[in-house]
Amino acid sequence: MLSWIERTRGKHKKLFFIVFLFVFLYTILHFLYSGIYFPIKHIKLGQIQEEIVPLVKFLQGDKFIFDNPRQYGPFFIFVITPFMIFYKSPVIFANMLLLFSYLLTALSFYICYTYIFISPDTKNNSEKRIVFWSLLFLWLNFSPLLYIITVKNVEIWELSLICFGFMMYTKRRYSWVGFSFAAATLIKMLPALFIYYYFFKERKVFLYSMLWMGIIMLLAHITYGPSIGLLYFPFLLSRPLGSQTWAVSFFENISLKGFIYKLASFFKSSGYHFPSTPDAEQIAFLFTTFILLVAIIYLALTAIRKNCSRDEVLLQFAIVSTFMILLAPIAAWEYTTLLLFAYSAGLYFIFYKNIPRYLLIFFGLSYFMVGNFIPLSVIVKVFPFQTMNIYLGNTIFEMSESYKAYCVPLLGVILLAIFFIVLWHKRELLENTEYNQ
Repeated sequence: MLSWIERTRGKHKKLFFIVFLFVFLYTILHFLYSGIYFPIKHIKLGQIQEEIVPLVKFLQGDKFIFDNPRQYGPFFIFVITPFMIFYKSPVIFANMLLLFSYLLTALSFYICYTYIFISPDTKNNSEKRIVFWSLLFLWLNFSPLLYIITVKNVEIWELSLICFGFMMYTKRRYSWVGFSFAAATLIKMLPALFIYYYFFKERKVFLYSMLWMGIIMLLAHITYGPSIGLLYFPFLLSRPLGSQTWAVSFFENISLKGFIYKLASFFKSSGYHFPSTPDAEQIAFLFTTFILLVAIIYLALTAIRKNCSRDEVLLQFAIVSTFMILLAPIAAWEYTTLLLFAYSAGLYFIFYKNIPRYLLIFFGLSYFMVGNFIPLSVIVKVFPFQTMNIYLGNTIFEMSESYKAYCVPLLGVILLAIFFIVLWHKRELLENTEYNQ
């Protein structure tokens, strides 16, 4: 793909420049408005405001006790505590978290650009420019990222730790890899899938992850108390289990489990939930459990392949990142910010490998359905949501809510998963490289 881009640029310089200028100006304006102006003008804290309630009480002299069914973990509490000195001023508090989000976004982008694309042997400056701008356009137009920046939520924290874990794995610093997985898991549970994966892939990473989890929870136990300390581990394990997962049928849940539970209700809502009969719910639970078992067995089978090339390691990280969203008991659309690593890896394979054209279509459709590129308010007009809502009696939903209620982003995540799974099973494609790295 890179060679085609360079040939096209050589033959059609003016056209190439016009296209680049249009995308560049659109991206700048898009990010300036949605990524800077809107987050600064509208002071939103999203879920963080709810997650720090027990910390606020603790800092006021009470015990750290929570009854939040999705309570963020001890590493989140450790990181957020220094920011609490600004808590009495909501504007300053929100802006400090916003600056932190920008910093982590820049760090994550740098790691992806440097450790996925550019090696010390890369000397082609033209290639570097194409890669840099393409990756930048992909990131700055990724709507879930812009939303997370606006609400200052922790998905960017987790993304930065996953990127850091990949960087450390390429350096074979397994203790730091284990730390990144443990810390990300003890913010929110989704990255725990990496720890499971590396039980089969590299036992040292698994052991370091468990060690770091123990250390972090022990320190939290001593500092904040048992509920967010050692007792947080059984709470963490219990969250994805059972047929009555909290908010599984809520309209914002775009995970595979959420889709199946909504399907069990025939996509007929009651308020913002999709309730089903007890029998239908039991069938949905059994079907979801079967898919989960098949998926985790598949992941184990991909993990046991040893002596992987650098590209295969990248592919494995991308597969786990994608499955992390698919298999989560609850996954809101904005959680797909975690897929920016996977989309960066996908762009690498598109640029450097001679992959089939249908995979290019899958990747493009996936980005369109998940990351959007253009504002969500425009995207939703492509889908017949209004007709569907009238037919199903779901007139409570606005167009952007329908986009989540009918799990359109999930289809994009599935296409991305297929993209990487096909590459994994056609690994000979990884040997067809356009540029020597």
